[in-house]
Amino acid sequence: PPHIIPMIEVIGGEKTAPETVVVIRDLIRSIGLLPVVVKKDVPGFVENRVLYALLREAVDLVERGVIEPEDLDTCVSWGIGYKIAVIGPMALLDMAGLDIYKSVSSFLNADLSNRDDVAPMVLEKTAASKFGIKSGEGMFAYTPEQTKALQGERARKLVAVRRILEGRE
Repeated sequence: PPHIIPMIEVIGGEKTAPETVVVIRDLIRSIGLLPVVVKKDVPGFVENRVLYALLREAVDLVERGVIEPEDLDTCVSWGIGYKIAVIGPMALLDMAGLDIYKSVSSFLNADLSNRDDVAPMVLEKTAASKFGIKSGEGMFAYTPEQTKALQGERARKLVAVRRILEGRE
């Protein structure tokens, strides 16, 4: 939701006038949000595509027994997420060095998950009506009290991080 996540993708369709995209971008910016103009419409939006690539690898690592879900969350939240909150992936490439990315990706990319189906672990859980917080169990189990507390806590933390990143704290 934009009151918590300030980035909004602006995507013009085939018949959208370029001026319309500019007007919408400027309107979003005028209300204090961050418009991102997507030059080509792709399924799932840009943010979701990047997120789902990360989720695919995360599920694969858990499913293969490489790491427990709790530890994977810590890895992502306090490793990748911590960095990405401050510097985006393209700027991170420049900061680390494209030579380093080239070297590591030359062997690591071959080992990353490239599945184009839904992971069996996810299929099993959804078949058992384990959908996550909304059903009380998914990767983790939740009591109704935990669900309510987690939703409020996550919203508060996201707002606090946003304030810090905007220099308001």
